[in-house]
Amino acid sequence: MQNIQSSLVAAKMLRNAMLNKEEFSLIRICMDIKAMMNWDFNFKEFMDAVYEVPDIKIEFLWKLHVLQILPFDVSLIRFRSETANLEDICNLCLMDTAEDEASEFVQLGLISYLTNKAFSGNGEEIEKVCLSIIRNFLKELFLLKPEDMTKRRMKIFFSLWKCGLIENKTLLEFCIYSVHQFLKNQNVAMMEAFLIQERCNSHDEPFHMTFMMEKIIKSLKPDDVVCILFDSNVESTINWKNYLVILEAFVRTHDNECKIILRSNEELVKRSFQQLDQSALKKAIIIGRQTALHSKEPFSMAYNQWFLNQFGDSLYIKNLQYISFFIQVLCEFVPYERNIGIMKVSLERPLTIASEYQFIYNDYTVLLKTRIKDLEVCFV
Repeated sequence: MQNIQSSLVAAKMLRNAMLNKEEFSLIRICMDIKAMMNWDFNFKEFMDAVYEVPDIKIEFLWKLHVLQILPFDVSLIRFRSETANLEDICNLCLMDTAEDEASEFVQLGLISYLTNKAFSGNGEEIEKVCLSIIRNFLKELFLLKPEDMTKRRMKIFFSLWKCGLIENKTLLEFCIYSVHQFLKNQNVAMMEAFLIQERCNSHDEPFHMTFMMEKIIKSLKPDDVVCILFDSNVESTINWKNYLVILEAFVRTHDNECKIILRSNEELVKRSFQQLDQSALKKAIIIGRQTALHSKEPFSMAYNQWFLNQFGDSLYIKNLQYISFFIQVLCEFVPYERNIGIMKVSLERPLTIASEYQFIYNDYTVLLKTRIKDLEVCFV
């Protein structure tokens, strides 16, 4: 009976500390409770009594964990099915602390703990719970508008790399997972990305996320990022605008490694013709445009040079079936093309097409000329 009574007394002390909201009072009471926790202390009774407190705050449970009173693992497992509590954790991790060092301490400790547990690899239930929270945290993070990405709000995220609380292996797994989640965050069509491609140096959505993705990409090996960018298994289910952000972050971060992108893109072009895969060829063209945007030459000239290098002497445009496939893809881009310079250069430096197939290419050039006229009227 004595051990049950002491546990209930301890729980009541904690309740009072929580209601008083005094940090010093909580620390002092926790020291007293630890002194009460001898071998016959009824921890389950104590834990159940604490969890019965209405509207118990995540910050409070985290402080109990830090003060070694109540393990946070136990709290998370207890509340794993309560959506409101899990949302509170995400909101706390994304909160703008406004120079509140105590809140920053809680934020950093909490997100570091969740990251370590989520990628522990032990298969325990707590790992699944933490991974679910990390997934929701990243989802909300990636939905932030430019005006919401304040310096204080982003400080905690960037602190993960220098706080010393996360092992390099775990941080690497977190980064890979983050890239995959960023790609899957809302489904956006490829041509929607094509429309905004030339704004990659702005801070408009989604390129306001580029600086954050640069930090993630820097932590990964270039080959690992390229594998993700050229993974054919996710091409139909990703956010293509976010794909551009990752590609842009890679080009900025690994400028010396862009040859890897170009080589992989050549393989993608080859595969697209072999399989007559329009989506793959469109993707290759978009990647080619993105690399051209970083050329020292004017964009229209750089892109056209890439285009001629890639397709100008290709065996694939010496076959009727492949030419028809190729021109069909190019024609699909024309209604979305807004860069008059690119279209004019394409007309000035045309592909060399065999005379017997010229009629197919002529349809494409007519479409280009019509699009140029339409845009020139709009810009007058």
